[in-house]
Amino acid sequence: MVEQLEPRIRTVARGLLDDVAGRGKVDIVDALTYPLPVIMIAEILGVPPEDRADFKRWSDDVVSLLGAGLDSDEPGGLPAQTVEEMRAYFTRLTDERRQAPRGDLISGLVAAEIDGAKLTFDELFSMLVLLLVAGNETTTNLIGNAIQAFMDHPDQLHRLRAEPRLLPSAIEEVMRHSSPVQATVRTALRDVQLGGKTIPAENVAIVWLAAANRDPAVFPDPAVFDITRAPNRHIGFGLGIHFCLGAPLARLEARVALEEFLARATSFERVDADPLPRVPTFIMRGVRQLPIAVTGL
Repeated sequence: MVEQLEPRIRTVARGLLDDVAGRGKVDIVDALTYPLPVIMIAEILGVPPEDRADFKRWSDDVVSLLGAGLDSDEPGGLPAQTVEEMRAYFTRLTDERRQAPRGDLISGLVAAEIDGAKLTFDELFSMLVLLLVAGNETTTNLIGNAIQAFMDHPDQLHRLRAEPRLLPSAIEEVMRHSSPVQATVRTALRDVQLGGKTIPAENVAIVWLAAANRDPAVFPDPAVFDITRAPNRHIGFGLGIHFCLGAPLARLEARVALEEFLARATSFERVDADPLPRVPTFIMRGVRQLPIAVTGL
């Protein structure tokens, strides 16, 4: 089903790049890596175009609080106004889909049954918030981190231009080397022995996916960015029952976006060496802005 989205993703990517063609200098996050995933997940869910700004604002609110409270006794949580706005919005949308289903994911979730029971609104709401964030923020970081990696490793970019078939492998190496999701959180259901330490029941453990992706016991020369790395058993998309539901979509969006960008951009580099504003959570790795000087766009 995801593969069927490729023509639409390509059309959106080309349109976004057309909008900044000939500028010479462009913030590639604002131009491409942010709007492409937002547009696609909004269309998949069934969110009208005029609501995308709210959609993105809510996503930013959620991301900014990921991991909040883990390093202190202060409780984390979204502002009440953001929660109220999202609940009111998704209540209206789910009610509309119950009355008039469409071919979108919200309609599918509303109609879904498990053992004869439909999802409660709280279950629907939790799923929609998850899809809202996972469907745009993570892919934005993947595409942006890839463009940064290519600028930081011009030899690998040269190799990729000479052998475009390596792009899927290059994306997997970005997932490992510059993991968009750096960590995840688990709560122990019982006392667990791990690495000679005890994690008591009900305690929270921060699982550093990014550290696992640099494990020298698994990856030779783990600090090296190598677009031909094989095998590449990274866990940037999680593992097992926690494997990312949206991995095929993220890979497809990244491949199409980078194909279109690299086909047009004959050269690109940072505008300056100033520190870039980063995503405001240790859970994710990415930047809010990435100004580049580009030729051929």
